[in-house]
Amino acid sequence: MDANTSHHLYAQRRARLAAQLGAGGIAIVPTAPEQQRNRDSDFLFRHDSYFYYLTGFTEPNAWLVLTAEGESTLFCNPKDAEREIWDGLRLGPEAAPDALGVSAAHPTTELGSRLPKLLENRSTVWYPLPPTRPWPARSTTGSTRCARGCASAPCAPNSNATCADRWTKCA
Repeated sequence: MDANTSHHLYAQRRARLAAQLGAGGIAIVPTAPEQQRNRDSDFLFRHDSYFYYLTGFTEPNAWLVLTAEGESTLFCNPKDAEREIWDGLRLGPEAAPDALGVSAAHPTTELGSRLPKLLENRSTVWYPLPPTRPWPARSTTGSTRCARGCASAPCAPNSNATCADRWTKCA
């Protein structure tokens, strides 16, 4: 499968999920966290299957925020030449929209400050339960309501929305 075809495949998957979120819905999909093996060594990273299904992105420390309107925002590690020597090349937020077909991309360091704005006026927040990643610490500083997701929105696990779709074989 060439890059252009896969770019559209992931965009179609995100669109199907966005249509299932309902009016005012938003999904927050983190990838799996890195797991430390010992003081200076990590286990080999394996991305979260749902995250990969929606993005095709295999880097650690990334989050996808998808709205019912179809807007997709990726938070990923920024380019860092020194870290890339040790951890491998990074796509970075500047290249992510073109490479992955997401609407916008930002460094993960901005997740805590941007997430409360993305959650404003949302009726439902879809988030995996049990969470594979805790809510970003900074998202709770401005408002204690963001610790639960948003104002009075019910939180629901997003795995059910993508589970059946993920088992469908793509041509």
